[in-house]
Amino acid sequence: MTRQDQYTPQRPERQISPPRRAARLLARLGRYDEEYAVRGDLDEEFAERFRDSGRRRAVRWYRKQAFFALASYLRISVRSGADMLKNFVKIAFRNMARYKLYSLINLAGLAVGLALGLFVVLYARYELSYDGAHDRPGDIYRVISRQIGNVYQGTDWWAVSPAVLAGAMKSEFPDVELACRVTSRGGVFRNGDKLFRESRIFFVDPDFLKIFRVPILDGAPADTLREPFTIWLTMNSARKYFGRENPVGKTLLYDNRFPFRVAGVIANSPEPSHLRFDFVASLTSMPEIYGGEFGREYLSRTLSLDFTTYVRLRQGADPAALEGQLLELAKRYDDPGFRQNRYALQPLGKIHLFSRYNFDLAEKNGDIRTVYLLSAIGLVILLVACFNFVNLFTARSATRAKEIGVRKVLGSERRGLRLQFFSEAFLFTGLASIAAVLLVRLLLPLFNALAGTDIDFAMLVRPGMLLAGSAIILCVAILSGAYPAFVLSSWSPVPILKGAAPSGGGKSSRLRNAMVCAQFAASIALLASTFIILAQMKFIREKDLGFSKDQIITLRVSEPSLVQNAEAFREEALKNPGVLDLTGSDVLPSYIGGGGPKKMEDNRELVFYRARGDYRFLDVYGMTLAQGRNFSPEHPADKADSVIINEAAVRALGWKDPIGRLLLTDGQPNRARVIGVVRDFNYHPLNLPVMPLWIRYSASLNRYFSVRISSANIPATLKHLESVWKKLSPDYPFEYSFMDERIGRMYDAERRFSKMFVAFSVLATFLACLGLVGLSTFTAERRMKEIGIRRVLGASVPGVATVLARGFLKWVAVAALAAFPIAYLAGNSWLGKFSYRIDLGWMPFLTALGVVLALAFVSVIVQSWRASTADPVRCLRNE
Repeated sequence: MTRQDQYTPQRPERQISPPRRAARLLARLGRYDEEYAVRGDLDEEFAERFRDSGRRRAVRWYRKQAFFALASYLRISVRSGADMLKNFVKIAFRNMARYKLYSLINLAGLAVGLALGLFVVLYARYELSYDGAHDRPGDIYRVISRQIGNVYQGTDWWAVSPAVLAGAMKSEFPDVELACRVTSRGGVFRNGDKLFRESRIFFVDPDFLKIFRVPILDGAPADTLREPFTIWLTMNSARKYFGRENPVGKTLLYDNRFPFRVAGVIANSPEPSHLRFDFVASLTSMPEIYGGEFGREYLSRTLSLDFTTYVRLRQGADPAALEGQLLELAKRYDDPGFRQNRYALQPLGKIHLFSRYNFDLAEKNGDIRTVYLLSAIGLVILLVACFNFVNLFTARSATRAKEIGVRKVLGSERRGLRLQFFSEAFLFTGLASIAAVLLVRLLLPLFNALAGTDIDFAMLVRPGMLLAGSAIILCVAILSGAYPAFVLSSWSPVPILKGAAPSGGGKSSRLRNAMVCAQFAASIALLASTFIILAQMKFIREKDLGFSKDQIITLRVSEPSLVQNAEAFREEALKNPGVLDLTGSDVLPSYIGGGGPKKMEDNRELVFYRARGDYRFLDVYGMTLAQGRNFSPEHPADKADSVIINEAAVRALGWKDPIGRLLLTDGQPNRARVIGVVRDFNYHPLNLPVMPLWIRYSASLNRYFSVRISSANIPATLKHLESVWKKLSPDYPFEYSFMDERIGRMYDAERRFSKMFVAFSVLATFLACLGLVGLSTFTAERRMKEIGIRRVLGASVPGVATVLARGFLKWVAVAALAAFPIAYLAGNSWLGKFSYRIDLGWMPFLTALGVVLALAFVSVIVQSWRASTADPVRCLRNE
């Protein structure tokens, strides 16, 4: 063997190096010297396999070892992590048992805050989900109209449109897939001896049941709505009139004159939705119901805004382009009123929260500003609950200082301590969230009554709500645990074990004081806003509207013969001493409609509201005349060409002496002579100013009887009126309402909002005081040595308690400086929607500050007094 044969060249080291990714993984999995020992053994084995079996097999083996190491590491980590987590939970429960008051305060505060957060999410989700149950809701629009200059109820936008518009849009615009007209009309239905007055009757085109998803439970196809005098009953209406019988094919008598054939039964109107109906009848019935020339032209009018028009566009259609085509469509009509109107498309999903239009079909609409405001308040209260947790957690740091020091000496890393504090935060939040869900379940009926909603608890377990609720709980846990975890884990163990435990001063103390200020600033701002709202609601209740509303009942008149026999009804009613007076009118003074721009003799246009009543109308309602006289049977001309106007009309006309002046009432050549001026009265809600009004005499167009009654024996008076009603109008039900209740219902939305605001303010103040109780308790415990020295040196118990309480109360006073401007801006903005409002003085702000200071003083002084009365010798011995 030659020397050349004996030589074996060595492979370069880089060629037998293990795979980089696998080696890097093993390096990350190793700890201290274990990394080098394990990797050294594996590298030697890899080199041998490399020489014996080749690189491919060696690499495969090395990667397999790295995979086994990773699996083992994960298994050990999960096991140790579970043990560590179990240990953390055990320590957390021990701390909760040791500090019961602290734990109860923390859990109660978080539970209340989370419950309120869930309520706000439920409320917002409910309000935003209106009209979302229909097929393709994003393609459904309502046509709204604008009559420039015709300002009514504070706006010149209208939720209604002309009769011809729906058919024209469907026939001329390819993007309009379906179109229908809807009008709501009240009336009386009869089936045998079952007689009820109904207000939710929709007269619609056939496309209504195609545009809106209303399941058909029984009956013929929906196209039957093309036939006059066909009607669909909701399930509730079917049971109301027919019980367990099948109503299909049977007849309901409308207004005792028109028989409607029941075509089928549909599901109840979808909830939540701005469409609330109990009957869906064919619109083709209306011409005969109205009768005469008006009835014949009713479905083809171009000038009057009579119908709510809905359209469903084809998928992908551009609504903005269609609005431009609507303007071109209007120009083709000869009617100048139709051509001058402006039309727009309002998405179905925005009708409930974004509609402030005249003649809206909805019984009540929400307001997106209310949703935003209540959501913001809920978020603030949730943050107050988080601040409480952080404050109490950090304030208790001195009692856990030795625990932290010992853990660090025994080898605990900052990461492990942080994990412990986060675990405790998640544990507290988890327990509080369970309590919060139970609170929501318990208080949901009360919340529905306050908010005027119909939220079902099942909504909370829907995927979207579960995700939102989990996000809230996760955010609260992270926000609540982040600061304690990072601050407490940063302490050095040496000074702690020497007895120099951190006092919580410095940045920690400043942050706690800032959070105390933020809590009480929120509470003071909410309470001040609450007092402003309550003062305005009291002002609304007590304001003199310019007419009498007490001891007056109103009766809706439907039967024409009863209108003609109004004098006979009055004579029979007055035979009871409880009936003081009675009048007939076409409107009630709590809400007067009509109006529209009228041209004066000097060619000026002025919007007038109008009312008609008999000789007793002004007297029954206690209205007073500023000038002139009332209608009188001694002046026969009053029935034809006389009119009474209000003071607002006199100001708008600029007349110094209106009596005897001629006024155009319904356009040329109809004129009326002014015989009197009635003092202004609020015939609209107080958010609107008093507008020009004229009142004409009428005894044949009355739709209401208003009866002034005595306060003595009201049930007997009502029974007498019912007997007179049944005698003269046996085919119509006797239904009445009190005028003051009617006016009260006008402010239902404001009343619900005020109640919710009061509840939220009370909760915010409760949470702030709850946190202050816990904070003052631990502050007193930390200052036990100081308290003992003060007592030994002769300080009195009230003096020591005052020293302890002063540190907290000064921050409450500082919070007022930030709260007052916020409350002023918020209250002034809310009052801005009322034309008649309170003067915003200092009283609501000072009252809110006084209430919060009193509650804070009680919260702090109780704990401070207990600490001050402790035995000073025991305090010093413990130190």
